[in-house]
Amino acid sequence: MSANKPLTYLSSRTVLQYLSFDKRKKFYLTCPAIRKTEENVSYRLESVRTRSTYKNLTVVAIDNFEFRFRKLIESTQLVVQNSKKLEVLVAQTVFEQEADDKFLLYYFNREGTVIKNLELEGQCRWILQCKLKTIKNLVIRKSQETVDMGVLLNLNCYSIWSIH
Repeated sequence: MSANKPLTYLSSRTVLQYLSFDKRKKFYLTCPAIRKTEENVSYRLESVRTRSTYKNLTVVAIDNFEFRFRKLIESTQLVVQNSKKLEVLVAQTVFEQEADDKFLLYYFNREGTVIKNLELEGQCRWILQCKLKTIKNLVIRKSQETVDMGVLLNLNCYSIWSIH
């Protein structure tokens, strides 16, 4: 393929779908031409962990990135961190109380999204509205708050582990 001939729309969607979360975000930031396409393409993720603690902190780890939502009185603070380099990439205040749920739905509510390993701990309201295609391994860690197992059983999961 020549450098003068870009990928077709369908080819670019397929390539984007199989890129890692990290590489997709880098392309999103550096190539404005693919942003509209990237926002509509499902994800294939290796590892996703969500943990809610005491109803004021939600931690979401997607592959090498960690997103922390700390709920303040009238807003939510978002901190994005690269877990390999332990550097803070973004720190900002979001003026929405449900910013963590909206964030999770933005990434995981795309038709056809596949997560290889999903680990849930604490409140998981967002998964009730999710259109995930497949979860290969689901680990549920029960804490003071419970996860509704009935809803999770409706997902297409290959294996479910519940740890108390």
